[in-house]
Amino acid sequence: MNRAETGWSWFEALRPAGAASAATPGDQGLANAAARCFCSPDGQRVIKHLRTFTLERTLGPGASETMLRHLEGQRSLVAYLIKLSAQGLRSGALSSPAAAMSEPEQETAVVTRSNTDE
Repeated sequence: MNRAETGWSWFEALRPAGAASAATPGDQGLANAAARCFCSPDGQRVIKHLRTFTLERTLGPGASETMLRHLEGQRSLVAYLIKLSAQGLRSGALSSPAAAMSEPEQETAVVTRSNTDE
């Protein structure tokens, strides 16, 4: 079954150009800024809070469709920020061992780089 047969092909037309990746090549400065911001001790604390509040949160079976959509939007934004930060780490925005890490490790590093300040 292709995308046209699933009834979701209209959704692809709404996706902004370059939305598949965290940042387009022209936005590398944005990825580097995100890495500098969210890899600082304060940034780590913020990302940890956002992860707990969104990615690690579940709603019960009584949750409305509106609540589910709202939470998924929040999750999407937090995941985007983490991926953007990881992209900045890979590019060398910070002097870190990120270049030797796999992509999932780099994304996790944005959260675990400094958990000692709590």
